[in-house]
Amino acid sequence: MQQQLSMIQAACQERGHIHSILPAEPVGVLLEDQNEHWLLTISKEGIAFSNKDVQPWQLKVRAKEGNMAHCLAGEQRLFLYHRMGKVDMSGLYRLQLWFESLLWLCQSYE
Repeated sequence: MQQQLSMIQAACQERGHIHSILPAEPVGVLLEDQNEHWLLTISKEGIAFSNKDVQPWQLKVRAKEGNMAHCLAGEQRLFLYHRMGKVDMSGLYRLQLWFESLLWLCQSYE
């Protein structure tokens, strides 16, 4: 999962069109998989991630059966995985839509 998070972090730094949707105040997104958990802190300053300090979060995404890597890669929309029962999300609906958009914009162009 760390590799996908690094790719998202790099995309946010390199792609200018993503800067307009980054929040002024930091937003915490907790990502949980079967084996690991990461907290992304996303703001205009960029994206930081840590697996040690799980601070308060505003959005939580929990993947089942190791599907987090596919979600973070932007292969499909996050809500499609949610409807299929592969991920559970909790937090404000607006934040869920925003995070789905961010993942989609950060996906690899290959």
